[in-house]
Amino acid sequence: MRRGRGLLGAGMMVALGACGGGDSGDGGGPAAVQQYPAGIYTGKAGPLATQRDFIGIVDGGRNGTGGNFYFALDTGTSRGYDGLYGGLSVTLATLRATNATYYSTVDGKFVANGVTVSGIVTGAASAENPGARISGNYSNPAGTAAATSSPLVPFTLDYREDLYVRASSLATMAGTYQGGGPFGGAWNMTVDTAGRLTGSNSGCALTGSVSTPNPARGVYGIVLNLAGTGCSRPGSTQTGWAVLTYDAKGAKSGIWVFTTDADSKALNTFILNGLADNSVEPPDPATPQFAEGYWTPTSGAFEGVVTPDSYYFLYRRNGAGYDVLSGRLTRVAGSNSKMTDEAATFYSAQGTTAATSLNGTVIGDAFTGSFADPAAGNAATQFAMAKDGIYQAAPARLAAVAGKSYQTPSLEPLSMTVNVAADGVLSGSREACRIVDSSTDGGPISRIGPYPGITTQNLFQVKLIFTGAACAGSEDGIAVAVYDPGAQTAKGLRIFTLGTLTSSTQRVAKVAQLATPAP
Repeated sequence: MRRGRGLLGAGMMVALGACGGGDSGDGGGPAAVQQYPAGIYTGKAGPLATQRDFIGIVDGGRNGTGGNFYFALDTGTSRGYDGLYGGLSVTLATLRATNATYYSTVDGKFVANGVTVSGIVTGAASAENPGARISGNYSNPAGTAAATSSPLVPFTLDYREDLYVRASSLATMAGTYQGGGPFGGAWNMTVDTAGRLTGSNSGCALTGSVSTPNPARGVYGIVLNLAGTGCSRPGSTQTGWAVLTYDAKGAKSGIWVFTTDADSKALNTFILNGLADNSVEPPDPATPQFAEGYWTPTSGAFEGVVTPDSYYFLYRRNGAGYDVLSGRLTRVAGSNSKMTDEAATFYSAQGTTAATSLNGTVIGDAFTGSFADPAAGNAATQFAMAKDGIYQAAPARLAAVAGKSYQTPSLEPLSMTVNVAADGVLSGSREACRIVDSSTDGGPISRIGPYPGITTQNLFQVKLIFTGAACAGSEDGIAVAVYDPGAQTAKGLRIFTLGTLTSSTQRVAKVAQLATPAP
């Protein structure tokens, strides 16, 4: 798998099951009282002169004496962290895990079912609020770049009560995270307040969910579904744990994610260490905000129209064509500014369509949003737009646009000519497709007219019907007129349509920016 620094992707994992107990092998004297190892730990691993950061999670299992574990070792390279995972058990104070799996991120190799972890657990005589230290070692991951000259690699892990004994909630987890800071990485992940997750890592799309198995503890459950050519196992699912980190003031600062393949026979694992986006949202206005209008980009390249009844058509240039995001916004319950569309459609410049979701905030003349972008591996892609005065330039009057012929400039992706008759009937062509009008075909009519219910808005309703072997079908949409300052008649039209090709039932989205020819 392609991966950024801090995200390991290669195959993972044998099912994590509890293993039998045994001697620690570290020379320490086990305590006579049963120890309970569940928790989040940080520490060091390796010989004293070359120790590196070591972090891990231990699940207590059914009776608290052992279950699944995941440890991660900083390699000191841009590749991020090695992974060590499996199942362990603790008998009194003796910790033992056999047949654990080791993943070496530097060379992408696994030691599967061949690593033994041994140690002593102290300070964890309570299953309800453990305060443990684990001192031990794991066997040399021979045959990988992580191999050592010693048969055993020592480690010490200290229990992190500040991370483990902390309430977890989907509201706390909600936010955007990305590889950065000391760990680098080209990955990102966004979680909403319902626990739904989207993101990407170097062309590998991530979707899934986050849960709170125990709301009194700071360990989250996580499911990642992988899709795209950048994944080592596209179509597979990973499951595991996530842990939030916090700064000295208690503010959320980052995230750790440890996952393994849901197929116990597959070798694939992710380790993410990232930073939280703590940008502060503006306060919700006291009065309802409305997205209606024409919007131009301030970041993210999207622009487009939101109609009075909340239908939207947003577009951005992509190579020789346009990507289009379309659907209908609904206001989030309890908010005056937040909008959402869980059934949005993305139309790519290459002619494909995909379902997606959009979330946005409208405050005054500013619209900020994000969506799961199919063109970027379903990464959570952000955009920002500002309201443009063209929407109020002049009321939509048929007389302002009629009696003219409009053409796309030479740099536009589609070659299109539209003739507007006095009664709004349209004729013309787009590429090799002819726009049908009633006078020549005696059939359905292509027409433009003011958008229903408007009074002062510069918004038209458009119907286009095409004939031609490759393009027969109909499209419905909207248009805005373009004016010179103070002019009463339009010098151009921006037409945005959605439709279906009769020959294939394929849904299409089209953008046409037309102007009257120069005299």
